[in-house]
Amino acid sequence: MRKFLSTAIILSLCLNLNAQMIFDAVRFSNNSIINGSARYMGMAGSFGALGGDVTASIDNPATLGIFRSSEASVSLGFSPITTTGNWKGNRLSISTTPFNFNNVAWVFNIPTYKTSGYLSTNLSFSYHKVKDFNRRVHLQSNSNSVVSLTDLMAGYLNRETGKIFEEDLINRNAYDDIRLDWISILGYDAYLIDPVYDENDEHTGKWVSILDPKEKILPAYRAIERGNISDYNFTYSGNVNDRVYFGAGISMQSVSYSISSVYSEDFPNNRDYFDLRNNFSTSGFGVNLKFGAIFRATDFMRIGLSFQTPTWYSMRDWHVADLKYSENRNEVSTPEADYWYQLSTPLKAQASVGFIIGGRAAINVDYQFSDKHYSMSDDFMNYKVDKNNDAKYLHTVKLGAELRLGNNFKVRGGGAFISAPINQDAKKIYLYPTTRTDLEYFITKNTCYGTFGIGYAKNGFSLDFAYVYQQQNQKFYAFPTEGYDDLGAKLKTQRHHIVATMAFRY
Repeated sequence: MRKFLSTAIILSLCLNLNAQMIFDAVRFSNNSIINGSARYMGMAGSFGALGGDVTASIDNPATLGIFRSSEASVSLGFSPITTTGNWKGNRLSISTTPFNFNNVAWVFNIPTYKTSGYLSTNLSFSYHKVKDFNRRVHLQSNSNSVVSLTDLMAGYLNRETGKIFEEDLINRNAYDDIRLDWISILGYDAYLIDPVYDENDEHTGKWVSILDPKEKILPAYRAIERGNISDYNFTYSGNVNDRVYFGAGISMQSVSYSISSVYSEDFPNNRDYFDLRNNFSTSGFGVNLKFGAIFRATDFMRIGLSFQTPTWYSMRDWHVADLKYSENRNEVSTPEADYWYQLSTPLKAQASVGFIIGGRAAINVDYQFSDKHYSMSDDFMNYKVDKNNDAKYLHTVKLGAELRLGNNFKVRGGGAFISAPINQDAKKIYLYPTTRTDLEYFITKNTCYGTFGIGYAKNGFSLDFAYVYQQQNQKFYAFPTEGYDDLGAKLKTQRHHIVATMAFRY
């Protein structure tokens, strides 16, 4: 059984060598959190045709053309996050409440004092958090599994790319051997895999798990994710006859992401266990360009169109791992590793329509289409990944409404839907040999939002509040396996964003 499992796992690794990078690429391109000013969030980020909110310039830079005066604003909030996992009937929840510095923005209005033609220029600078990675995950299976990570450790060494012998792993420079996967070296150093010898006591070059063929295990997983993607946006917008608004912007994005995880397996038969601890982080910087226009077809209706280029990132990954097997009692670890690469995310296009009803109500609908073509290159590893088949076209629909109550108060509401960015049967597969030992992966499904907001404005001062509920469902796998899809867990992440924005117009 163990030999069959190892063979099946390795066959799956050979089916698609590009699939290993799609999970990292989607993480940094699918900005699935509606974040920014309280007014923007209260209407589910649906401003592509209405305009008049600085955060909306991240979707359509022409929205700045609606401004008739200068404005400075700042947004603060906090986001209680609860993740609930269900692994073979065992349901666990864990929560955290990070503080958020959502947004700070400044808009400078330059009127021409003309009554027709080109009426004004608006320039803006804004900082906002386009994605938040913070959360905790706790998963523990409620039933025994027949597939162990030790099968994969042995299976990596059994590839038909040349035999690996015990002396190769004993070598103190084993981590420098480009034929060897670091997860297998860890497994050997911790006594979790054994070499196979023939009747003449000679090593055959084959490897097996230390577990008996029928022995089952109880897996568990814990992780802490931290970080965000911060956007620094510079936008220019113009107003022609209060009928046509156009704009262009450049966004510089800073990426900071880290995950500390522990994957464990308990062996009930002999009361042993092992813990594999991984620390992985990514930092990077990217740039994209945005172009947009809004057409006021009538006093009742506005139409918005926008386009965003791919974001071109320069990234650096760093990782290190250690493993402890209770029977061995010694902790073994990998060296630290880091490498640079370039990532290009898909382009985006958005169409919007907005309605002004009697000067007291406004409704806006946005539809955004995101291409599925990624490009990733790493000169050190000498491979390229382009147009990955596991990625999907991304569809985002946002609906928002605002109602004026009296002269100074407004109420808002909205909802949004973001389709799954990746095929649900995708596998996380590494080019081998790999230094990565964090083999777990999450497959994101659809994401849904519900929003509500209130606002007060008088004499150029405004104070807005918003509440946003976000639910995202995922499938979790501790490591890639072929033919054992039922080994995954279900994970639900619920975020409650509570944001306040204070703004001054002058």
